[in-house]
Amino acid sequence: MSVLELIPFAFDEQNYEVRVERLASEIKVRVYVAGKPANPWSYSVDLSVADDFALEYGEPAWKHLVEVAMHDVVSRKLDKLLANLKEEQNQQPKNP
Repeated sequence: MSVLELIPFAFDEQNYEVRVERLASEIKVRVYVAGKPANPWSYSVDLSVADDFALEYGEPAWKHLVEVAMHDVVSRKLDKLLANLKEEQNQQPKNP
């Protein structure tokens, strides 16, 4: 594994870091806060697809994955998911 890019950004008074890593057959993107994953998601693309993407669109595929990963943080995707799960649990009938 080798780190291709480290992209810091701040949101909601916290400092985040997007790591772009090259693995054996893929490029993986993940957001970290205080050295730990900021959410359960990672974003990846196979190297062959990444090459095709770069040829077609003129930029690395991982840049798009970084945008998606950062958007998921600033749009509070994890908070929304957890709120929806809690709401679903509250709507389920209680067993006597």
